[in-house]
Amino acid sequence: MKPCLSLAPCLLLALCAGVSTAQTQEPGPPGGEYGVPQPAREGWILGLNLGFGRATMDKNQQFTANDDREPIPFAGEKGAAAILQVGHVLQPELVAELELGLWSRHADENLSTAGLDIVQATLGLAWYPAGRGFYASAGAGIGLALIDTWHRGDQVQSRDQGFAFLVGLGYEWRVARQFSVGPRFAYGFFGAEDLGVWVSQTSLTFGCHWYL
Repeated sequence: MKPCLSLAPCLLLALCAGVSTAQTQEPGPPGGEYGVPQPAREGWILGLNLGFGRATMDKNQQFTANDDREPIPFAGEKGAAAILQVGHVLQPELVAELELGLWSRHADENLSTAGLDIVQATLGLAWYPAGRGFYASAGAGIGLALIDTWHRGDQVQSRDQGFAFLVGLGYEWRVARQFSVGPRFAYGFFGAEDLGVWVSQTSLTFGCHWYL
């Protein structure tokens, strides 16, 4: 029994040493879900989103380029959407971003061809509540509507701009330390005073972000 009694203090010392080593060991590099490293949210961010959207004008849901002919409706017209973003990280949960949104649609109505292009340039903030994943954004800037119509061989071009607002919701998946992908829903609107209409546009896009 004496050998066992003399071995007990040695085992106790070894256990204490192991616990102390485990507590003082430096943690390894951070990793994300499924082992994908999570990049530090810092510096500059470039983003590009592509998808589709719908646009409306609230002047009785239609726009008349020339009062002496039938109006060409723009009520929930579907079109292509693109969003270009340049951002700078203020905090891990907060990003200041400049956003350029484009929406385009060309349609035929009663032998007339109408083209509607919407451009919105806004400056705003994107907020990541958990520092990653889900985010919400809001911004304000300038909106521009470009309308091209043709009727009986005559082309009519109209354009107007106004103060624009933009809000969005999105989610990003980190696939590399400096690269992420994800969907985004955005809603923007502005008033075109000369045309006498409110222009609104919604878009659903999928894109990617590069951390520089």
